[in-house]
Amino acid sequence: IYLLQCDALGILVYRVMIVERGLATDQREKLRRYIEGHPHVMTCLTCAGAWDYELRFETPSVDVLEDFCQTIVDNFGASIGSILLSQQVGILKRVSYPCK
Repeated sequence: IYLLQCDALGILVYRVMIVERGLATDQREKLRRYIEGHPHVMTCLTCAGAWDYELRFETPSVDVLEDFCQTIVDNFGASIGSILLSQQVGILKRVSYPCK
């Protein structure tokens, strides 16, 4: 297990929070497959609360993130309430756990 120092490699890290608005079961599965299969999505959390999905998106170019978000809007349109973005600018604390 290793951790990359993304900023030293020129990789931008974003948090992408997606709020869905009543996706049908087949559409929800299609969205999940798209998220899981995207090479720049490093983690995906299914959440309960203010948003439904929280993603860690790593990319050397913001254009890739814009294309990712636009594809979601194009494919799911009115069933997506919002897509919120925030750029990670630093890490204050990291907790590691031993592997078994």
